[in-house]
Amino acid sequence: MDTHPYNPPMCFVRPTKDMLIKPSKNVDANGRIYLPYLHEWKFSNSDLIGLIQVMSVVFGEASPVYAKPQKASPPRPTYPPWGYPHPQQFNPYPTNSGFMPMPNASGQPQNSGYYPPQNPPTSSYQHLAQRDILNVFASFSGLKPKSDEYAFNDGSVKDLLCIDGTIPVHYKGAKYNIPVCIYVMDTHPYNPPMCFVRPTKDMLIKPSKNVDANGRIYLPYLHEWKFSNSDLIGLIQVMSVVFGEASPVYAKPQRATAPRPVDSDSN
Repeated sequence: MDTHPYNPPMCFVRPTKDMLIKPSKNVDANGRIYLPYLHEWKFSNSDLIGLIQVMSVVFGEASPVYAKPQKASPPRPTYPPWGYPHPQQFNPYPTNSGFMPMPNASGQPQNSGYYPPQNPPTSSYQHLAQRDILNVFASFSGLKPKSDEYAFNDGSVKDLLCIDGTIPVHYKGAKYNIPVCIYVMDTHPYNPPMCFVRPTKDMLIKPSKNVDANGRIYLPYLHEWKFSNSDLIGLIQVMSVVFGEASPVYAKPQRATAPRPVDSDSN
């Protein structure tokens, strides 16, 4: 838009000749993209990088395209031993091409695994981590820093910076503040943080594919974390979108209270 960044852009999926659009609540039959991130666009908190990061997560959950059915082709001719060699079958989606294999209409399961480690360079990177962390506090007033112990799976315990507080989430037309804590590794930003939903005393965790029973958050954005393309603001924006689709908490049921006795006047 000529009023960018004060107004959101218009976004479309543009399938190639070998693809078809798969309409959903986020993409219509013409390929127009609809996301809460676009609907709630604000200059101070929204940008194109964050938008593209959100698209990557949403389309990782439900692909907006699928492969066009191939027409049956006549069988290939075979060649005699003294003739031309049999032509090799062409693979339109080589695994080393950098492109994800095209899903079919029913979609393909996600690969398992979590947090491939990255080795940070030997040069100093503390200033990069500090800049990334300060950007969070400048953008999200509900988050504050604190020092907290984190117990790793091997039994070791380390004091880490914890970004603690709430993030804004729009769920079913209403705005909620979801409590989270983000433990920042001392190798940040070269390794992803550990993220948890921290329900208050009035909430219970609602386990899903993105949040386990302990509140640990699992997202493709974390699994595919790369220093050059990933940061804390992008992570929080993705959390807001994912939790807007499926809330990670729900209100704790209230216990029924016994009726209070009624005093009767004695005669």
